[in-house]
Amino acid sequence: MSLDNGRDAVLIIDDEDVNRELLKAQLEAAGVKTLEASGGVEGLSIIEQLGSELGAVLLDLHMPKMNGFEVLRRARASNQQRHLPIIVVTAATVVNHGPRALPSPPPERRQLPAVAARIAG
Repeated sequence: MSLDNGRDAVLIIDDEDVNRELLKAQLEAAGVKTLEASGGVEGLSIIEQLGSELGAVLLDLHMPKMNGFEVLRRARASNQQRHLPIIVVTAATVVNHGPRALPSPPPERRQLPAVAARIAG
């Protein structure tokens, strides 16, 4: 599996079909190519295969089997994926998981296409 145009696609990792479809529609309307994964295991596999070719990842935190924190931890443990931009997207109103707390507030949903397009290049 590889991308034709290099680092211009955003990988959407979310177990909810409706969330993936919404993000995909917003990004593609902004001219951003997308790839989708329906869970953490599938998403991490794509990151491992295409990480250097991805522009960014939109990552849900709350998923069965492998949650977003574990995907993030494993992606950051890899030297090849260490600098891959990963934007956490969650429906939770408060994201406070102690030492795993997010360092800054994520962009608002309406800002995601512009943020992802800017990061993906």
